[in-house]
Amino acid sequence: AEITRLAGKTRIRLAESVLFISGKADLITVGEEVLAKIGEQLKSITDRRIMIKGHTDSVPIGKTLQMKYPSNLELSAARAVVVHQFLRSKNQISANNLAVVAYGPYQPIDTNETEEGRQKNRRVVLALEPIDNQGSK
Repeated sequence: AEITRLAGKTRIRLAESVLFISGKADLITVGEEVLAKIGEQLKSITDRRIMIKGHTDSVPIGKTLQMKYPSNLELSAARAVVVHQFLRSKNQISANNLAVVAYGPYQPIDTNETEEGRQKNRRVVLALEPIDNQGSK
């Protein structure tokens, strides 16, 4: 996990390889262990919303997976939802403090022209952001 803090915002970036098998949205054992530890720290935070942001590379979904995930956007959404459900069930983090965002391939942090770049782009980010109660009414 890579943790960054900037302008009062904290971001925890988790590589796909830590959480999932490529093309899947089921947590692997290591991913469950990592999320459980992170969740233990996050559950005491009540003044921030935890935005769970799913990202992928730009390589199109293979034909065999298209029935389940028609595009990278759906795959990124499914992964973010799985992380959401895990944090709720394992760490008892309130759904009121969690949100899911799917970016698919649309916010790369590196090039999609190399395998190394694509690996960086396949990630889930937990972003702790101030709760805006005005937007929820």
